Amino acid sequence: MSDPELIRSIDKTNIDKTPFRSSAQSSKYVSISEFEFKSDWEILKSLTGVVASDDLDDYELVSGTDSVSLYTDVTLARLPRIADRLLAAYADDAYKTKYPWIDYIVPIRDKSVRALLDQVAIDKVNRREFDDTWIAPPAMVPYANFGGFCYRKVRTRDGNTQPVSLDLDLESCLTVKGLLDSLTVAKSKSSQIRLFDANDQEIESWSIYLCLNVEAEHEGRKYLLNEGTWYAIDRNFVADIEAYFEEFDRSTLPLPPYGGRHEPAYLIHASESGDFLLMDQKFVRLSGASSSFEFCDLLTRDNHIVHVKKYSSSSVLSHLFSQAFVSAESLARSAEVVEQVNSHLRPDTDHTFVFDSQTQPRPATIVLGIMQKRAGDLHMPFFSKVNFKQYSQRLIDMGYKVALQKIPL
Repeated sequence: MSDPELIRSIDKTNIDKTPFRSSAQSSKYVSISEFEFKSDWEILKSLTGVVASDDLDDYELVSGTDSVSLYTDVTLARLPRIADRLLAAYADDAYKTKYPWIDYIVPIRDKSVRALLDQVAIDKVNRREFDDTWIAPPAMVPYANFGGFCYRKVRTRDGNTQPVSLDLDLESCLTVKGLLDSLTVAKSKSSQIRLFDANDQEIESWSIYLCLNVEAEHEGRKYLLNEGTWYAIDRNFVADIEAYFEEFDRSTLPLPPYGGRHEPAYLIHASESGDFLLMDQKFVRLSGASSSFEFCDLLTRDNHIVHVKKYSSSSVLSHLFSQAFVSAESLARSAEVVEQVNSHLRPDTDHTFVFDSQTQPRPATIVLGIMQKRAGDLHMPFFSKVNFKQYSQRLIDMGYKVALQKIPL
């Protein structure tokens, strides 16, 4: 078993609707924590680290996930002992001590269970449950030479043209392929999504199935399909995330229903009540930064910093959480943000935004407002809740108050 304090490289992907896949390696052996691996938000795809040998004085290098590569001194006489060690390590559960989080998200190996879950996933897609089903590239995309994704080849008089999209969208993909409401497991594995470079040359292709991400429940367990592999989610982990979300503070700001409006029109409508100052499309830029960012959408006179997004099947929630974090972090670190915010307030506004970054807790409340047509309480897919927990805890650790608010139709 590799030592979690002696890791050379990891390959990981997060479990959100906007999945970030990354690989990182160090020039020396470091703790897995140095790679900023978040055990309740990311799937560990592979790992390279050091394992102490029982019959050697030095260390061995092990790399992989389900199948592993062991780099060690080998002689014919040592092979039986190495085989015995590998077999013993496979049966050993000591990993639970060194990596206590490893069973939060575990791969499903039983073929019959995977086949059953495949059908559950396809049924969800055909019911257009796009809250819980989406597609994403299953590998790193070379964006330095990126042309786009193609769902279907089209032949013209000039030869083959490849209509491309800059983002992957499941409903659009199925519509173009003529598979909307009629996808099967077999078709998901045979129908391809193609990647093109900046010169319109195909450089890679993947099946829909390999790109498909699904959150599913079956017989009381929660499962995730990611990059062609099904994972079972630990019940205690699920319960912890659900409890965190349900118990999290809810804001009672007098935000009006959105009435079918899109975000810009809604924000103007909300500001007309006089309770909110309009900050939509008002950007700030830190000294030395290469780009500007939107500070917030609405601001109250008692320092409620409101970020608003209309919920859909896309990754809007991830963007909402990220936007709020970038804004809050910049506000806490740079006084120039306060000056720029005030420069955006209308001259006739009887208010000056005041924020003392030295005060703890922070003299501001961050409100995440979500416009949602669905009746009842605020709904989020499970892994958006995981994402929310990560970002909200970071905001709270910075000293901010944070609250959620559903904006109904």
